[in-house]
Amino acid sequence: MVAPSSANQLQVTDSNLYYTDGQQLISVALTCVNSDNCLDSQQVLADQVVPLTMMHVRNDRLVYTAYANNPNTDRIVMLLDLTCVPDCQPQPIVNNAMAGLLSPDGDYLMIDSLDAGVNILDISGGSVVYMTHTLGGQLQTVIFTSPRR
Repeated sequence: MVAPSSANQLQVTDSNLYYTDGQQLISVALTCVNSDNCLDSQQVLADQVVPLTMMHVRNDRLVYTAYANNPNTDRIVMLLDLTCVPDCQPQPIVNNAMAGLLSPDGDYLMIDSLDAGVNILDISGGSVVYMTHTLGGQLQTVIFTSPRR
């Protein structure tokens, strides 16, 4: 067994399986299949994941929605550079929003902001394309720090 029955939001790359389980983001190296020790090779990458929200992996980037204090009231879009795991930590990129899908190249992210509706965020440059119109909506919560590439 590679993941427990409680695993959600499964994403597979060439070398790893990523999933959420409760409020944790977990990685399993697929090399474990040959040795049949996958449950023993799990690595927790992050805590405070908002349960049952989207997690997506593309081109060595993983995005998910976390929370600071309460999983029911606050949201933070987090970005993890998979090329430096386990040495790096997930980085917050947008407050008060939920992560959506990454583009195939991993450079653009769809986000759903409580303040500004659905937007496309250029992860490398920080610019935003507003996809929906909201009253007075403007994505002002970007706390962007350029991830390593």
